[in-house]
Amino acid sequence: MNEKKFKIITKQTQECTGIMNGYIYDSALFQEAICKLIKKLEKHTNGQISSTILLVGGSVIKYKVLVSNLMEIKGIVDKEKILAIDFKIKKWIDSNNALLIRSTPIEYKLDGVSVENPIGLYADTLQFVYNIAYADMNQLGNQVYVLEKHGLNIIDIMPSIYCAATLHLNEDERELGALVFDIGAHNVNWAYYNHNKPINSGVLNFNSETITHKIARSLKISIAQAKELKHNHAAAILTADHFCTWAEFVKDGNTEFILESEIVRKINPEINLLVSEIQKTIISYSNKAHIAVLCGHGAWLAKLSEAIGRNISTTIKLSPSASPEFDSVSGAIMLFQFDFKKKEKNILQRASHWLKENL
Repeated sequence: MNEKKFKIITKQTQECTGIMNGYIYDSALFQEAICKLIKKLEKHTNGQISSTILLVGGSVIKYKVLVSNLMEIKGIVDKEKILAIDFKIKKWIDSNNALLIRSTPIEYKLDGVSVENPIGLYADTLQFVYNIAYADMNQLGNQVYVLEKHGLNIIDIMPSIYCAATLHLNEDERELGALVFDIGAHNVNWAYYNHNKPINSGVLNFNSETITHKIARSLKISIAQAKELKHNHAAAILTADHFCTWAEFVKDGNTEFILESEIVRKINPEINLLVSEIQKTIISYSNKAHIAVLCGHGAWLAKLSEAIGRNISTTIKLSPSASPEFDSVSGAIMLFQFDFKKKEKNILQRASHWLKENL
């Protein structure tokens, strides 16, 4: 059988999608953004787009470590007992009007003793600890509805932070313990990996758009100009020691200059909060995580790592990607390839077993 290949044929972002904090506040704008994206993709595929993978960020997704009460077993743990766990998770999801995106087992306990894989073992009681990723049905549902309305079949929903971790952490790092931070426009997603599994994850309440708007208001310039200014002068914004450097921008057709330190003074509280929150998370895992990876908006990463690395013993690694804002897309392709190969292998195994039994 020929191995099926996957590749990223194009990567697009939309300035205005009609989505704010996970909700579609402008349905017409969101549908227009989807139509534009599909047209761009069709140019690369010479045909209709039928399927999509939906990446979900921290503004929509929530995380929870779900611990069960003791389940009476008094026998061998089999696949039916594991299915009973799936039922318990589904019941919790349904009762909270949520949609389950991912469920990852952290550990199982047989009679109070932790085990990696309980199937085939005898126990009186079984307890499970799962890390689940889920989303509010209304938040995610309106996005899914519009995508399906345009004829797109959603074949998977993935947390963007897991995708970024897949790209940036090798198997040894995920096994020994590592943190990954995805610096987004509206928040910072993070995940902690150990024993090659995501053990815990969460969202830091930081919105870099607040900084953009603050720059725009204080300098009386457009949002687009503020974004460009923030991008081009990230070094000064994050270090606050470039008092003799000038920032240039165009206002009302005229070129103007300001000291970069003026920008720093206006947005310094937000920057200090971002650095502090990431440092707190790293310190809380200092005995478990040997490395922390920063990915996301590229212009900020190098100086962010310097600021975060002060008084932190954990190794800080930066995204090596040429386009770090698309790291989660690349990771999603890797995850999808892995899942496809795994499913393909299972199909071949079942076919082989049938042939042996019936021929």
